Amino acid sequence: MLVVHGSRNLEAVGRTAVNTTLSACSAAIVSLLLNKLLHNKWCLSSTSNGLLGGLVSITGAYTYPACSPVTRSFSASLLF
Repeated sequence: MLVVHGSRNLEAVGRTAVNTTLSACSAAIVSLLLNKLLHNKWCLSSTSNGLLGGLVSITGAYTYPACSPVTRSFSASLLF
């Protein structure tokens, strides 16, 4: 059971959830669109790899806090 004490901790948990979701979704969308543009087909496996790449790229978010989750996941989807 997850227990959050205090409004400051609650805000941090909410921000973390939103950043993680934004990163995964934007990386999946970029991978989907890049695959359509480059190969002219919709590919679920490429989209799934992009989604996982977005989740991996957001794990180091506190190392470089100046980067937004969308920018980080965009570059991750290009690499993966």
